[in-house]
Amino acid sequence: MTSAGPAPPREVVLAVDIGTSGARAFTYDESYTIQAAAGAPITTNSGAGGFSTQAWPQVRSAVAASIREVAGRSAAPVAALV
Repeated sequence: MTSAGPAPPREVVLAVDIGTSGARAFTYDESYTIQAAAGAPITTNSGAGGFSTQAWPQVRSAVAASIREVAGRSAAPVAALV
């Protein structure tokens, strides 16, 4: 008799992290196990005085691409976005 493995989660949470090097999205289940992850780079420009900036269109595009990829690979419905 062969085991089919663990059942897929009933639902997942999709989380987004925007950092200085890129945007990342991942899904996790009720036991906080990551089910899928994806990321896209973001260019950070450093200026005088030590501040850093990112272009909003590039941030938005990286976040959207990461969410689309992770949601598309999710084995369960996304219950929440954080």
